Amino acid sequence: VREMLQQGKVAIELFAGGTSERLGHGPMYLVNFWELAKEQDYDVPADALNRHLTLGQWQLLQLAGTVEALGGPEAVEQLQVILHLNTSLEADVRNDLIAHGFYGFNPEHVMLVVDPPAQPGYLIGDHGELPLDPTSQAFSLGHGYATMLLARPSVGVTIDAENTSQRLTESVLERLLNRGVELLVTNRVNDLTRLTDRVVDLEMLARRLWLMETTKGANMTFEVVENPTDQPGGWAVHLASTDEVVSQIVDDQLNMKTEALTARLEALVEQAHNHTYSAFKLTYRLTELPGLLEKGLPLMARVYDGRLYPSFGTSDITRVDGAKAIAIARRGEELHDFKALLDLGTFILHFLARS
Repeated sequence: VREMLQQGKVAIELFAGGTSERLGHGPMYLVNFWELAKEQDYDVPADALNRHLTLGQWQLLQLAGTVEALGGPEAVEQLQVILHLNTSLEADVRNDLIAHGFYGFNPEHVMLVVDPPAQPGYLIGDHGELPLDPTSQAFSLGHGYATMLLARPSVGVTIDAENTSQRLTESVLERLLNRGVELLVTNRVNDLTRLTDRVVDLEMLARRLWLMETTKGANMTFEVVENPTDQPGGWAVHLASTDEVVSQIVDDQLNMKTEALTARLEALVEQAHNHTYSAFKLTYRLTELPGLLEKGLPLMARVYDGRLYPSFGTSDITRVDGAKAIAIARRGEELHDFKALLDLGTFILHFLARS
């Protein structure tokens, strides 16, 4: 894995365009959780670790430092970085990258993928009609839609130190493949573990690579963890009929959710001691990703405040034709996502200890 980093065969995909809907404090990239902690009356020392950094800044800085520690400066130079943003965040991230020298990464290797604006919902009529409600709260189309954008031409953009844009004519995936990238690793801006040296988890990455190399047909892995606080998200499900393991979001989406199925899955999760939560840490064999995305991901729907919203889940890529996913877990690993103010206590205890 160290050699792959040095040779530019690994790309990191950072989903940074989340609107922190559950948190209510704007895009996660710009959130400084120490400031949130102060607002919630936590005692935050002035010398707390990375006291003045936002979540996006912290993760990019940690990524550069960890990659350099693993593979030297040449690995940082060679690393391909994909930043998923939204339209409201793009200008801030551009300015941040320029102000911080792209955090040491080669600007030509940092590709911005901007998601379309959040969409309002559809009213659910008594007779099946679905008129658009432009006054309703707007939601993004989901990480799955952002993933599909990787396969579309003329979507990715690079910028230079003068903030001049260069739009890719090919797709992001084609650009990566032409540069010899073999593995694509996903990260999220609100994943606590990605603010540590596990932003590039060498041991887990090596295990994922070995599993894909030794399992016939395997083209992706995803990590499952314990979820003792029952955070919203998805479960990993083993399909006995086909002997497949898929990462299936059933928590707040209407893809395969019924009361009976939900009850059954919750019972299975309880039996498994919550060790079936999909942590959205995927690794793809890049050569196979264009084919998997060729037909797109399944359209799902979510219901909020009596409105219906189209949505695409990244985890559904484990269920498309041709996908063979391997679930992997580290014993005792718990979910460390920052999704709500209630999660502040976990963050503060963890990082104050590191301080």
